[in-house]
Amino acid sequence: DPPRASTEKVEKVHYGGIGRLAYAGCWVVLLLILALLVTFLPATTFFDGVFKFIPVVIFFYIQFAFARPRLKNMGYNPKMAWLVIVPIANMWLLGICVLGPQGYAVTQRFDRPAMITLGVLLAILGVFVALSIYVRFFCQIP
Repeated sequence: DPPRASTEKVEKVHYGGIGRLAYAGCWVVLLLILALLVTFLPATTFFDGVFKFIPVVIFFYIQFAFARPRLKNMGYNPKMAWLVIVPIANMWLLGICVLGPQGYAVTQRFDRPAMITLGVLLAILGVFVALSIYVRFFCQIP
């Protein structure tokens, strides 16, 4: 008796952790808080660098704390969250954490929402590059 693929249920693996929307929302809130802290901390000549360095350290710690469950959700080892302190690797880590669906480590494929998000992010990047080129070459700054 051959198995009937159309009637059998395929069990979906649950990885745990947090989803990409929650991760992206945490990133937005974290960046807003960091911008407010750096902007409104008291500026003194001697302690200026120290006071502005503390929020950056807190930012990396929180980023590490949110990357661990997100990596778990995608099927990666949560220890990969240490890549947040490696300069080029942290951009890759941010990209897959924002775009990768649950179980991405197994499938290595983006789904439709990830492709739409990637398209929007690339379009925004293109606008910034075009504006930068325009300002650099066509605007006269005295």
